[in-house]
Amino acid sequence: MQIKVAGAGAGKTTNLANIISSLSFSEGKNTYCLAFSNSATENISKRVNSTLKYIPKNLKISTIHSFLFSEIIDPYYYWLYYKQFKKISTISLPQEYIYRNQRISSLEQNDILHITKIPERAKWVIYKKSTDNKTICNKRKQILSSITNYCDRILVDEAQDIDEDMKKILEVFDELGIDIILFGDPKQDIHGRNCFRQLIEQSNEVEYISESYRCPPKHIVLSNLLTPDIEQQK
Repeated sequence: MQIKVAGAGAGKTTNLANIISSLSFSEGKNTYCLAFSNSATENISKRVNSTLKYIPKNLKISTIHSFLFSEIIDPYYYWLYYKQFKKISTISLPQEYIYRNQRISSLEQNDILHITKIPERAKWVIYKKSTDNKTICNKRKQILSSITNYCDRILVDEAQDIDEDMKKILEVFDELGIDIILFGDPKQDIHGRNCFRQLIEQSNEVEYISESYRCPPKHIVLSNLLTPDIEQQK
């Protein structure tokens, strides 16, 4: 697992697009470039197209939730758990835990999966669910074997936003030999999940990009007072 740690203004998306442009694409295998928003995927697509003058046919640029649903849940979830989701919902959920779960359960009874549950359901397919039996575990092995046949590598932009479910999925893919390349800044983990920093600590391939092209120098000086030496910028 390769990790590129880059702070604010370091040009993470530009670096990501440059790496994509330098890759060789295996025939019959896909490279997935994932981001957390539609605007981010559009930005990546524009930068890759600007560099290569086209988008390679086996480069799939999408949001993380779209990838998890279309590549994992939609084709494989029913085979494991005999439940097919026909729609994805983005409706607002109640803050109270009990009412929130009731709303999610009501949606699922109508074959609708709420977007907030996509990472967890994908993790059940790729990693495990606590109630799995031997039959499901054997089916999962076949699913993982199938995925390695067409998934060559996965790149993730703004990886500091990944949660525990997505972290486990990436770890499983890494163990399968799928190339994983993550771009992010642990200092911008506004959700406090700490998953990206944990991956940094586990990886032997971490590169720190220290340059900042956008932030005022005074801001950089202030930021450096609050960050580890290895993450400081100039």
